Amino acid sequence: MITIGRYFLLTLLAFSFSANGLSGQVPQDPSAACFKALQSKPELQILKGKVDIGAIRSPTQEMLANTNKPTQVEMEAISTLTGELEECLRQGEEWREKNWPPAAISLFEQYVVLARSLMTDLYEGKITYSNFAKNKASSLAKFKADLSEVAHRLIAERKAQEAQQTSRGSAASARSIAPEDGKGDDE
Repeated sequence: MITIGRYFLLTLLAFSFSANGLSGQVPQDPSAACFKALQSKPELQILKGKVDIGAIRSPTQEMLANTNKPTQVEMEAISTLTGELEECLRQGEEWREKNWPPAAISLFEQYVVLARSLMTDLYEGKITYSNFAKNKASSLAKFKADLSEVAHRLIAERKAQEAQQTSRGSAASARSIAPEDGKGDDE
């Protein structure tokens, strides 16, 4: 399941796309506090060191080496975590719709579906913690790369539009300075 605790790339994205981006004000996704709070929930502590709780980061050596499948108690914690993550995602839904371009939202939704599928496979005992960590890291890397590509493309488009507007403004200024009769000053 997706857990966005560290919004480095997403904050960059928000900065790049938000109406406030040019003024340097970065709006905060309201789900950030929700994700962060998951780390201290007692009922999820059994999963620490096995899955990320409320933070996105590269898997630890411990996570990558854990060839166990979840126990019944861990399955209950995974179920609880899944519900909590869904609530956190819901809290940021409207914010993302207002602050992200459609292409970024689409990529994010694709990542969420894949992460949800991985969490389900882990819950059902189809994969080990190690498989979960490796697959989640791989899908996260792809998501970040795709999102970065979208951000760079949209920033380039914004710069091109600004340059075009500046060019139009300069041309209009030059026309307003030119003599109206079309004759030069040498006559």
